Amino acid sequence: MTILRSVPSFPSVFSECDSVNTLLTFATIKERVSMAARRISYLIVLLCIVCYCSPVRAELVIIGNGATVLGEDDIFDVFLGGKQFSKGIRLVPVDNAAAQEEFLAKVLHLNRVKYTTHWTKKAFRDGLRQPLLKAGDAETLEFVKRTPGGVGYVNTEPSGVKVIKKY
Repeated sequence: MTILRSVPSFPSVFSECDSVNTLLTFATIKERVSMAARRISYLIVLLCIVCYCSPVRAELVIIGNGATVLGEDDIFDVFLGGKQFSKGIRLVPVDNAAAQEEFLAKVLHLNRVKYTTHWTKKAFRDGLRQPLLKAGDAETLEFVKRTPGGVGYVNTEPSGVKVIKKY
């Protein structure tokens, strides 16, 4: 009988193997979870950097010529043709193709189709023309600077013009 006691029985060998495999499995799982957590933290840092540096973060700045006298509430009316003069100066709104989608969504709360439809109706009813469309910030800024009554919008805060409102 003493000989049988020195030889381990099958169930105890398997239970020891199971506990070793379980320990290895837990160690592997813990390592993988740790690696996944590191990857997620790297991804979050990368995402923060991309969001901080991207132009999506840029603010929209409504600008006017120095001679233009407008309040924040007048912007809507100017770009939809409701207000055409300010202190005897004819207002000349200009659209910026690079920032138009953002402007329409944030300021006018319209999409491009509704905006174009509005101006088509205005052209037939009131004989007004849709604002000129400039390609980007530089062209829009130059137009507003040299045009008395010029009003536009850009993605960066410029110098040499009056800032009416920032969005």
